[in-house]
Amino acid sequence: MTSLVIQRLCSGRIAIAAKPLQKMMSFRQKEKAAPEAGGILLGRMIADTDDIAVDFVTCPSTQDRRSSVAFYRSREPTQALINTVWRRSYHTCNYLGEWHTHPTRLAEPSAHDLRNWNRIVSRAHYEQRFLLFVIVAIGEIAMWEHRSCWDKPIRLTLHD
Repeated sequence: MTSLVIQRLCSGRIAIAAKPLQKMMSFRQKEKAAPEAGGILLGRMIADTDDIAVDFVTCPSTQDRRSSVAFYRSREPTQALINTVWRRSYHTCNYLGEWHTHPTRLAEPSAHDLRNWNRIVSRAHYEQRFLLFVIVAIGEIAMWEHRSCWDKPIRLTLHD
């Protein structure tokens, strides 16, 4: 599986490396009873550009709560991991956002997703001015960019 490149709104691109992309795709809910999965996006802002590289994603942990229609990420172990990666990368690997799966053919955020994304954008601590949100559906993968000054997240498009 190759990397995925997504066009940002104004300028720049987001590249999801092959390994994190495959990791997210491996959790697609192909069976009706399969539980949702999710995690966080970690990566870098490329110096002197508006480009972003998603280098790592986390997988669901035993402390997360999962059902066929919901995923609740446990805060404490995830924050500890973010802090560790930040230190070990000499402050270059950032928390970029969240990802989760949907048991649907198309990737569309639910009302719960939109409320949660607004809450995360307004309360989380992050280095950049935005956060990214990915939904991995059965038939597609999609990404949204969100900023605290925006009313709602904006869906980004795949780069040709």
